[in-house]
Amino acid sequence: MLKNFIDILTAPTAAFTRLKQNPTFLAPLLLLLVMTIATTSGYMLLNDAGFVRDQMVEQAVKFRDMTKEQRTQVEKAIGGQSLTTQAIISSVAVAIVVPVVLAISATYLTLMAKFSSSPLSFRHWFALVCWGTVPTFFSALAAVLVLLTDSVGQVPQGELQVLGVIHLLNLNIHSQTLEQVGLMQIWGMILGVIGYRQWTGTSWLNASLIALAPSVVIYGAVLFFTL
Repeated sequence: MLKNFIDILTAPTAAFTRLKQNPTFLAPLLLLLVMTIATTSGYMLLNDAGFVRDQMVEQAVKFRDMTKEQRTQVEKAIGGQSLTTQAIISSVAVAIVVPVVLAISATYLTLMAKFSSSPLSFRHWFALVCWGTVPTFFSALAAVLVLLTDSVGQVPQGELQVLGVIHLLNLNIHSQTLEQVGLMQIWGMILGVIGYRQWTGTSWLNASLIALAPSVVIYGAVLFFTL
C-alpha cells in the first residue's frame, strides 16, 4: 500500500498497473477525508473565534442585497452558533459530500470508458479518482501548518491555499471554488489523464478531453460568472 502512495507521485504508470489488478481505494479516501476535515475544523477551532464569525458573516451576505436589519439578524444568528458544533457539522458534511463527489466522477468515467469497450468496473474508476487525490495531501498539510504556526489567529480561508493558483499568481479573483484550484489539484487532474489513457488505451488527446472535461466545465463556469 505504501508503494502505491510513493509510486502514484513518482511512477504513476506502475501504480496504475497494480491498481488495475487490485483496485483498492480505502487508504487514499481515508487520507483525503482526514486531511480535509483537519483543514476545515482547524480553520474554525485554531483561528480566533471572533475572526471566524466575521468571515462567516461576510460569506453569508456577500453578493446579497441586504438591509442593515437583515445583516444584523445574520450577525446575531452566526454569533450565537458554537464553532465546535459548526466544526462537527462541517466534518460530517465532508465525510458525506466528498465520497459522493468522487462516486459521481467515477460513474462518469465508467460510462465514458464503455465507449472504449473497457471491461473495467465502477470499482476500478472509483479507485482511480481516489488515488488521484493523493497530491492534495500536500495542500492540506500546508494549510494545517499555516494554521498551527499563525500567532494572531486570523488566517482567511484564501490564505490557507498557499499552493493555490490564485495565491501564487496574486490574482484579484474572489471565489471560494477557484481558490481551491492549486498545483496539487492540477497534478491530480494530470494523474486522471494518465490513468484513463493507460486503462483504456485511448490517445492522449481523448484521455485529456474526457478526464478533464468535468473540471473544465465547472471551473470555467465559475470563472465566467466571477469575472
